[in-house]
Amino acid sequence: MDAHEDEGQEGDVREDAGLEGLLVAPAAILSILEGLPDAVVAAERDGRIVFVNALAEELFGYPREEMLGRPVDTLWPPRVRARYARNMELYFATEHPLRFSIAAWGLRRDGSEFIGEMSWGIVETTAGSLLLAVGRDISERRAAEDRLRAVAIRPTWPAKQSSCWRACSRSTARRCGWRMARCSRLVARCRRTG
Repeated sequence: MDAHEDEGQEGDVREDAGLEGLLVAPAAILSILEGLPDAVVAAERDGRIVFVNALAEELFGYPREEMLGRPVDTLWPPRVRARYARNMELYFATEHPLRFSIAAWGLRRDGSEFIGEMSWGIVETTAGSLLLAVGRDISERRAAEDRLRAVAIRPTWPAKQSSCWRACSRSTARRCGWRMARCSRLVARCRRTG
């Protein structure tokens, strides 16, 4: 080996050592998970919750002490528990990367449900595999989107006017025996109510 190869390897070792230091600092990782702007829940293979951050406490309405050790399925509405449990088993059985779900349902302590966006997957730790779920409540955003959609599809005057005119076209008037004056009155009524 020449001197340049030896230097390159030392540089690589120093870089790897820095990463290794980060990976073996559990307190740092817990601080990162605690500081995320989303709720974080981690569960073991048997479904017991082993970690929650403060936002998960707020989202689900349980104090941390009550969530730790509980089955994770208590955070899922009964109607989706079997499906979510199967998904969790499949994820533990196979190697899956972190996955993003647009819609995942959660259950609060008071029994109310919410819809959330969630990233979840299996992470390997020194203590074994964990299901890590990171998510947020999007119920208010979904409700606002639904209200916006309802307003967007409500017919406006030009749409009503064109449907009135189509209904009263000459050929329709002739086939139905209507006079054009009657069609004009119908269109005028559409304008007033529109």
